[in-house]
Amino acid sequence: MHFWATASDVKIKTCNVLQGDIFFTPSSEMPYDIALSAVAMENMNSVCYSYHIYRFRIFEDIDLQYRAYMFKSSSFYEQANVACEGSGKRYVISLSKFKDLTVYYPSDKKEQHAIATILSDMDNEIAKLEARRNKYKLIKSGMMQKLLTGQIRLVKPLAPIIPLETPDAQIREIPLQTHVVTGHIVNALYQSSGWGRTKLQKTLHLVGYHCQLDFGNDYIRNTAGPDDQAMMNHIDSKFKQYRHVRIEVKKENGKTRYNYIPTAMIDELEQVYETYPQTIRHAVDSLINKIKKMDLACAEIVSTLYAVWNNRIIKGEPISDDLLLEDFYAWSKHKLDFSPDQVLCELNYMRKEEIIPIGWGKYIDKK
Repeated sequence: MHFWATASDVKIKTCNVLQGDIFFTPSSEMPYDIALSAVAMENMNSVCYSYHIYRFRIFEDIDLQYRAYMFKSSSFYEQANVACEGSGKRYVISLSKFKDLTVYYPSDKKEQHAIATILSDMDNEIAKLEARRNKYKLIKSGMMQKLLTGQIRLVKPLAPIIPLETPDAQIREIPLQTHVVTGHIVNALYQSSGWGRTKLQKTLHLVGYHCQLDFGNDYIRNTAGPDDQAMMNHIDSKFKQYRHVRIEVKKENGKTRYNYIPTAMIDELEQVYETYPQTIRHAVDSLINKIKKMDLACAEIVSTLYAVWNNRIIKGEPISDDLLLEDFYAWSKHKLDFSPDQVLCELNYMRKEEIIPIGWGKYIDKK
């Protein structure tokens, strides 16, 4: 349905809206809503303001952005509240009393602009925080619906969160973001070449160190590279508990192989991941896209090279291709399965794709 509003030429001329005009509410059901203001940030051709509001046109050179804040002080609102009249159902401030209201402002336009910029930045930050809060409320509401209706059941984890034999099992904490980011990784890589528990852990190692995310990890040297079985067991238990990821376990040639497949409930983790700062998500997703093109061998080589390279940076030791290869082959006898040309190829790839460590985190020297 459309409505057409018309106005006479005189009305259009006398009630026009120009950039910098400030409009006020002269009446409201509550006195604290009197004299609320808004500023026209541009000229509006063929537009008339309503008789329900007051227009204040300033002819002094006052910063445009500052005009949006200059009438929002508590002292100005208090004056308006005292000056308005009403019976409890409707309050009104007359034009004559409105003209008697006083506001103070700095005469220096640069100071006006600086004040307005600070207040505007704070408003933007508050808006972002409120948007995040609203998103979390939606996520909580959805989770409550599924939990309280039995769509999700909090079954006892089938795997221990941290093995009892782990020395620091009682004091170690695995952050929530470990579960969230791991779910995102599974959702992105579960169809990639060489997918399974080993590639998942190599990806977690690279993402955690390269994007500087605290996963509560404590890596040790193991055959295939940096290894933290306590963290992986914790992740497995969370996936089984909340059913975001299905874990398939198979026996092949005497070895146990794990496959991680996202379920329809993975969207719950993705919604939480979307609340992370854009800079973090960009860094994580950029690295994941590079790992997606790697097979298991490449992921293992890159993860191990990253670890030995990172160790040298932290310890302040010299770095060269020969030294990195020496550390790579000293990692375990299993590394002899890879030729020097293959390892150098991956090292060059790391430099080309800027998968280069910056010495963040604890170095891995446990065996």
